[in-house]
Amino acid sequence: MKTQVTVLVVFGLAVMSSTSYADAGRFSPSQKVEQYNKEKKHKEKTDGKHNSLPKLSYLPPDLGAPSTSRLVGMALRSGGVDDFLLSVLTPAHTGLSLKAQPDIFWYTSKPVSKPFQFVEFVLISEKAHKPILRTHLASPKEAGIQKISLSKYGVSLEGDKEYIWSIALVPDPASRSHDFVTSGKIKYVKGNGLLFSTVKTSSDDSQPNIFAQKGYWYDAIASIITQTEQHPNDQGIRKKLTSLIEQVGLQQIAKKIEVSK
Repeated sequence: MKTQVTVLVVFGLAVMSSTSYADAGRFSPSQKVEQYNKEKKHKEKTDGKHNSLPKLSYLPPDLGAPSTSRLVGMALRSGGVDDFLLSVLTPAHTGLSLKAQPDIFWYTSKPVSKPFQFVEFVLISEKAHKPILRTHLASPKEAGIQKISLSKYGVSLEGDKEYIWSIALVPDPASRSHDFVTSGKIKYVKGNGLLFSTVKTSSDDSQPNIFAQKGYWYDAIASIITQTEQHPNDQGIRKKLTSLIEQVGLQQIAKKIEVSK
């Protein structure tokens, strides 16, 4: 009998830890167990909402030779530039786009200021001799992801043709050999009706993964970046973005994005 009483007392204290002492006296032992289980399920559901996040899985297409000039790191002794990271946000291989006028993205770990005089964007067909577009961009005043909309320049990609695009930070216009350049590849490939139907009927949350699973890099990253802009405090969306960037070998950038506000 003494052993049974001790067990009940200890059990009662365990249950009381999940409820207030003022309320605990109103419940029978069975009600206490029920209340404890309800609170446990609620906590697991709440935690799962934030921690069991859908993971983006990028399945790259087998297209094009890999690029070796994406990620550019710099450490200049003069001009106030130190530990500077620059990169187009692309895979090493040719990335696909469902759009003829996609948004494309690049990253800078610091604001672009002196010693750089300007930022240049160049788009060229892989087999062409002259660029389709060569223009100066506004120098980013903040570190982070930067966007270029081809529609802004009235430029459309031709279907099934590979293009190279690059970002150059230019410290000396008279000596372009000193440029810091990062470049990637893009190819516009029209999707089929089933893909467009799937995207149209899916939720905004699931669209990045649909694009990524089909190998459409530029659409996947554009859609998840749009979500981060719409929900800047949602850490789950930010983690999906960094996961996608990590999958194409840009771990350094993913880490910087993860710790940024």
